[in-house]
Amino acid sequence: MLLSIIWLLVIKTIWGFFLFGILLGVAYGGLSAQLSPLTAKFFWSKITGNYLWTGCCWIYTRSAIGPVLTGYIFDSSGSYQLAFLFCGIAVLAGIFCVHSWCRKTKANWPALIS
Repeated sequence: MLLSIIWLLVIKTIWGFFLFGILLGVAYGGLSAQLSPLTAKFFWSKITGNYLWTGCCWIYTRSAIGPVLTGYIFDSSGSYQLAFLFCGIAVLAGIFCVHSWCRKTKANWPALIS
């Protein structure tokens, strides 16, 4: 997903947007399919539902606010570059948070994914 967002910062042609759609679709489809099993591995099966509900609330809230905020940024600046930059920073912040959580709990990150 991060690569597809970075790709949005540099593309200038319609074919670049098609490639973006393919990359993001594959990444998002893979994430959606693994959401429940990864949550069960991270937080044990007894409380998986609670964490899935909390995570989905954040996802839906972000999905509702994101387009409005992006539209505001475009109307203010005349470009989507700043919005895409914010998205990339948010993805990097998420990666950092998960990495630091794994270090703090001594979780074995590669074993959790496989």
